[in-house]
Amino acid sequence: VSRWKAYFLSKGVTLKDLPFAIFVHEAVGMTWLSATWAGCYFAQPTKRVGSLAAGARVQQAIEKAERTVHRWSSSLAKVPGLKSADRGRLVVSMAEASVMRNIARPITVPAKLWIAWNAVTLVKQLRASS
Repeated sequence: VSRWKAYFLSKGVTLKDLPFAIFVHEAVGMTWLSATWAGCYFAQPTKRVGSLAAGARVQQAIEKAERTVHRWSSSLAKVPGLKSADRGRLVVSMAEASVMRNIARPITVPAKLWIAWNAVTLVKQLRASS
């Protein structure tokens, strides 16, 4: 722990900066979650890959799974902004986005840390110059 503390202190980051760094990290994470979910909702990667991979049988399996998910997703109808959306597609796209985020995790976690660190140092520089 003392090595980490010394490292961050050498970079000008203190314990007082931690709440803002966590906020930035989580805000970037929520933005990434929303972007991948929306992207998968509209792009429908499972259908595209499924139709390329094995044709009609895979497509039928995907459609059957979507119908099953649609029946299970009745609780989404209670969310005001999602009433007009395809509930089955929402659930499937969330699963697709989850897979996509897990595949990209070796890149996104360090990127989020880097963005948070840069945001903290930028704010500290702006405060110091004013």
